[in-house]
Amino acid sequence: MSAYKHKLDIVSRTSELLSELSDIKYEKTLVLNCSLGLLIIPQQAGKKNNAIEIDGELSYEEWGIDPRMIKGGKKSRSIKEIADHFRNSLAHGKFDIVDCNEDTIEFVHIRDYDYPYDEESQVPNFEITLHFSDYKRFIVKYAKELEAKLALM
Repeated sequence: MSAYKHKLDIVSRTSELLSELSDIKYEKTLVLNCSLGLLIIPQQAGKKNNAIEIDGELSYEEWGIDPRMIKGGKKSRSIKEIADHFRNSLAHGKFDIVDCNEDTIEFVHIRDYDYPYDEESQVPNFEITLHFSDYKRFIVKYAKELEAKLALM
């Protein structure tokens, strides 16, 4: 078995890519695509399938998300809970791009449901609309924290 840490390398390279992005034509689409890997790997990369958790509480100053903006039954505040909701939303296609045109995306509307769910009659257990720059700020910081945890494994 190789000593190469492919999970760390994926996170590290994706994190570097996100940090270097600025105003390319499809930057925001690339951020959303990269988000999927960065949000799913922590759930799958832990030893014996134990999820890698990023500790801490949510704050706008540090993470770019104001907890008061969260709607829904679960008023999640931990970084792990927010990442889990984001992961569920993106992986299950329960997000919308708001105020966009062919070249720009201004806001991302993220929602997560209890499962099993009936989207027509069920209210999301988590819902937030973020300016895209704040969404990217969260994902970039999350990637850096994840990279540090994976380096220790």
